[in-house]
Amino acid sequence: MIRRAARARRHLALVTAYAALLGGCRDATGPSGSPPPPASADTARITVHPDLPGARIPADFLGLGFEMPALRDPRFAGDAAFERFLTNLGPGVLRFGGNSVELTGWAPVAPAHATDALVLTPADFDRIFGFAARVGWRVIMDSRLARFEPDTAAGEVAALHSSGGSNLLAAEIGNEPDLYPVSGARGAGWNGDSLAAEAAAYATRILARTPGAPLAAPATTCSSAGPSFFDAVLGGGIPLALATHHFYPMTASAPADSPEFASIANMLSPALMARTAACIRAAARTAAARGVPLRLDETNSASGFGKAGVSDVLASALWAVDHLFTAAEQGAAGVNVQSGTDLQGGLTCAGVYLPFCGGQGAPYTARPLYYAMLLVHAAARGRIVPVEVQGTFNVTAHAALDDDGTLRVVIVNKEAGHAVAVRLAAGGAYRSAGVLRLVGPALDRGDSVTFAGAAVDGDGAWTPGPAEPVTADGAGFVLSLPAGSAGVVVLGQ
Repeated sequence: MIRRAARARRHLALVTAYAALLGGCRDATGPSGSPPPPASADTARITVHPDLPGARIPADFLGLGFEMPALRDPRFAGDAAFERFLTNLGPGVLRFGGNSVELTGWAPVAPAHATDALVLTPADFDRIFGFAARVGWRVIMDSRLARFEPDTAAGEVAALHSSGGSNLLAAEIGNEPDLYPVSGARGAGWNGDSLAAEAAAYATRILARTPGAPLAAPATTCSSAGPSFFDAVLGGGIPLALATHHFYPMTASAPADSPEFASIANMLSPALMARTAACIRAAARTAAARGVPLRLDETNSASGFGKAGVSDVLASALWAVDHLFTAAEQGAAGVNVQSGTDLQGGLTCAGVYLPFCGGQGAPYTARPLYYAMLLVHAAARGRIVPVEVQGTFNVTAHAALDDDGTLRVVIVNKEAGHAVAVRLAAGGAYRSAGVLRLVGPALDRGDSVTFAGAAVDGDGAWTPGPAEPVTADGAGFVLSLPAGSAGVVVLGQ
């Protein structure tokens, strides 16, 4: 009871501080109340159009993805710090899948002699859904398709639905089936129609046993064949609750001459983000035409469990802010940032692209990627609005209009060598502004990162500081972004 009361007091303090930060800011002027000097020619000029609101960002937009063995990680059995790292991000979605799903079986009772590396039972589902209920998240659970086992999948989903109830967002049919010919799971004749037929057989058996079970498919990739598989499944008449897709813009093992080479320069390049937008936009349009929401339920900076010095440094946070907002702008209803150290699902800090890691008797470590997720949670509220960026710098911007009229503008300075002056125009209705900054020592370092003036403690506690006032003049607002940093400008009327 004492621990619960202390946690409640800490949570109340956090909520109070956050409300003060995000609910409104003081009027801001220059040091003497006079307008600031005019912006120079090389200023990044950002124009926001709050009068043209677009799609709403779901409250559970953010999520995390795990390899299947993580289902039995003790952190999910009752770890207050681990749970706090998730509740800091608001409501979200857990997804269990990855390549390890092909090594994972299902049985109503644990077998005495298993042929699979992992055999799930109802006890595994009860534990995970208990965790999900405690943190206020829902769950996507993948079933393997590489071995054609529709009856087994039907039993598995029946147990999932029984255990999870409304906390089961979707039972997913297969993981990256467009790559089966590469893995050897299917022959060269495997195509979108083949996948649609097998997915339909799964759906028929599952729904016959558990009517109303929410299904997701096809969990394809942006490989050369992926879009055709995606289109075929969504056009096959399967009653889906969710369309799922995967995208990694880089690969840990890619050669230096590849567009997927994992480097800081490539990660922060406009070309990489253009590829990202094109992938998500194509999938989202197909899903929307079928009336199904799209979730990018597996993504991170580089496939192959990330790359040290790229996936775990400040640059990855700037990439992630841009990546997550780009996904929302292109029509994704949610994004699951993939975690794990290897196919065993390990959550130790050996895994370089984990947003946070550690625990089990030691303090947790919040990686730069986690601070990016904190920023997106703080800023992605309400509806996406258009933003224009003019200037010669590598600066990107995104914006969301909240239901109470608050406008939040995210600005990312990907320049490694110098600060960038910003002039922000959002219409005459906004008279006050403050900025919450995500900063760190250097793009290639992963330590000492903060958001809203505060670091995340090893037990998951995070208390954001006050917003920094932003200078206003008759034409809008002006501020400076340090090299390699991001900010959320909160504008009030």
